[in-house]
This record gives sequence, C-alpha cells and structure tokens, in this order.
Amino acid sequence: MAAKAIGVRVLLVSDDIQNVGTLCRFMEPMVMHVEVCTDIGSATRKLCHSKFEALDLKDSEKTLELVQKAREMTSHKGAMVLAILNSSNEIPEAFRAGANFALVKPLLPAS
Repeated sequence: MAAKAIGVRVLLVSDDIQNVGTLCRFMEPMVMHVEVCTDIGSATRKLCHSKFEALDLKDSEKTLELVQKAREMTSHKGAMVLAILNSSNEIPEAFRAGANFALVKPLLPAS
C-alpha cells in the first residue's frame, strides 16, 4: 500500500489559539500539513532541521527577523510567507521583511 502523500508543509508560528484554529481549519482540507510553534526559538530550530513550503507568522519584530533568516536559508528561499498582523499599518514592514501575503487580525473565515 502506498504511503499517503503530505501536501504542503506549513510552519505556523503563533501563540494565539483562535488564530491557530482558524488557519488550521482552512489549511487541512487543502492537504496542508500544519506544524505549530508558539515561540520564535522553536520555530527557528524547526526551520534549521526541516523543509517547509509555507510559513505563517504572528506579528512581532522577532518574527520579521525570522522571515529574513528563512529567506537567507537555501531550503526556504522559495517558501510562501503569510504575516498575521495587528493592524494594516504593519503591512509595509511585513512585505519589506519578505512576506508574500498579509492578513490583519481578527482573522475571519472570509479573509
């Protein structure tokens, strides 16, 4: 019997249980395997040891540094990055750091 293929591997960096639940609900039906880290340290370790096709990141200065580090890693240069922000004022900084997409909290099913 053939092993079930894992689709896109997503590293979700957030300690907001509501955001994690909302994002997981929409990613899993699209065959996205979501791994959750609640802090930057554990996320950095995972990035060093595993390959991810996408990163979903909570807002913070350290998270933007993580995006820049991921972009410098050969295995994550092409990863899609979604920044989860507190306000639309943070969008330009997220894109400068290397995010491909940005959502502003609260996360709603329509977004």
